[in-house]
Amino acid sequence: MELIFLSDPGHGWLRVPIKLLEDWNIDILITDYSYRTKEFAFLEEDCDASVFIDEAKKRNYKFVTRYTVIKDFDEYLKRNGPAYRFVNNLRTA
Repeated sequence: MELIFLSDPGHGWLRVPIKLLEDWNIDILITDYSYRTKEFAFLEEDCDASVFIDEAKKRNYKFVTRYTVIKDFDEYLKRNGPAYRFVNNLRTA
């Protein structure tokens, strides 16, 4: 599977299918620094992306990452949303 790492001038997010996080039951571990749409989670690079990567390693799940630079993450979410923050480790959206 190919995953996209989005980076704007200030930060980065790993885009992962939300269904995968839910199937692995790790969506409840994601902080409110990350975002979700109906289809994808955008995992904040400093902590939440590692939750996914660590679980993928445990499961021997293979993926490649495509690095994509964007101008503004908020604008990206508006074009691809609606988007919500992960809140209180609850399954929302």
